[in-house]
Amino acid sequence: MPQLMPLNWAFSSLMVSFILVSACVIYSEKTGLLSMENSFFSVVNKSESWFW
Repeated sequence: MPQLMPLNWAFSSLMVSFILVSACVIYSEKTGLLSMENSFFSVVNKSESWFW
């Protein structure tokens, strides 16, 4: 079972990063910064469909 711990930690880090990116995108949408970050948003969309 000790081999499972790094995997869990990596997955937790990935989920935290994904939540932070999603929060940044939502914040950009609300503040009107999304037009500047359209390419970034499409990259997030692609990785989102890749993960799920």
